[in-house]
Amino acid sequence: MKALIILESANGARLVSKYYCNEPSFNSKQRQEAFEAKLFNKTKNQPLGALLYIIIQYNISSHYVVLTLFVRAAEIVIIDEYAAIYKSSGDLTFFVIGAKSENELLLLTILNVFRESMDVLLRFVSFFMREVEPFA
Repeated sequence: MKALIILESANGARLVSKYYCNEPSFNSKQRQEAFEAKLFNKTKNQPLGALLYIIIQYNISSHYVVLTLFVRAAEIVIIDEYAAIYKSSGDLTFFVIGAKSENELLLLTILNVFRESMDVLLRFVSFFMREVEPFA
């Protein structure tokens, strides 16, 4: 894995990025921003994956509970010598960048774990922001 990046879906502005390599492509902030702009321009107009429609039925105390999920699959693009796996969530797009030769399933697992952990963290923070009243 070379980098984790979160960009705004509307304009491609960087929200967070962390680069884990010292390659010449990423050794300065200008090169990182140029790569992120190229990444955004390549992914902004692409439809994001297939829509998976999942129906799960549970038998709880002789009652059937039906849970319907709509899940968007992640996409992969090749930019320069890097593979970028990305998934949109609301107004953010999450990217995991790796070498072209890296295992895509491993990158997808990293993306899913990162995104789910951000969801849990933000739900936790929003819960306490609701419960705590500001001091007057």
